[in-house]
Amino acid sequence: MPEVQARRLVEMMRERPPSTTLEVCLPPLSIKKSTLEKLEEGDLLLLPIEKMEVLLLGGNRQEVVARALYGLQDETPSVLILPEEKSGPNPIDTKKYNKLKIVVGSVEQKRIEEGKILPLQRIEMQDAALYRDDRLIAYARLQHHHRQLALHIEEVK
Repeated sequence: MPEVQARRLVEMMRERPPSTTLEVCLPPLSIKKSTLEKLEEGDLLLLPIEKMEVLLLGGNRQEVVARALYGLQDETPSVLILPEEKSGPNPIDTKKYNKLKIVVGSVEQKRIEEGKILPLQRIEMQDAALYRDDRLIAYARLQHHHRQLALHIEEVK
């Protein structure tokens, strides 16, 4: 009896491959090291972006799988998959600047298609998690400040 159940489970797994979780991030930014080292709760980081375009990252090397727009659908945070386009310049890690990765959540999806809307899975009730060198440094909330998008630092790690 257990062998039959195990065989059926193996057959089921072959028919339905496991879904993939993709990380949803704002495009990486170069931020002065001194700014990141002095980061405190209550700080406001202004973002040099005009719209909430995000990247879906997947795989071991965190490569860009798709581009999307972040927003609300039926009051649920979601992403709208955009057409493929060449990506802009990558920020550089230097002695003076660090690359900041801003994760706003994740999506589960086997097939990414242009125009598809995917619900976003949030990060611990915060809007964003900030990473430097793959190390979590802070949690933040997204907000507008004088018509510019900003991150309000809620917790520093």
